Amino acid sequence: MDKLASEEDLTTEPSLHVVTLDKNAQRLDVGLTVGNTESGEGVYVVRVKHGSLAYKAGIRSGMLIMTVNEHRVGNHAGAVALINDAAKGLVRVGLAARPREPAAEPAAWEHEGSRAELAMAG
Repeated sequence: MDKLASEEDLTTEPSLHVVTLDKNAQRLDVGLTVGNTESGEGVYVVRVKHGSLAYKAGIRSGMLIMTVNEHRVGNHAGAVALINDAAKGLVRVGLAARPREPAAEPAAWEHEGSRAELAMAG
């Protein structure tokens, strides 16, 4: 077997849940906003646009993306580049089975019959 010219890790880890987004099937945005982790391993989903490809695939805020198209991601720029440059419009997102850093829990408050939810900063 010949060795690939790329030094990228092209194996899918068994502990990942892989979701495929097909940018060609529907005229929808991928709809992901991601942010860096402190550890530099993967990127956190910060926001998911309602009705987007990511939303319809079940990706939600707080999830940890470890791979895009079987390439490990470690920062925002790398993840965005891999998603934007996906060959044939197919984006395979490898989500960690369990979050490695705690996600922010919303806090709720009520005042005179009004209710609001606030995202807590970590």
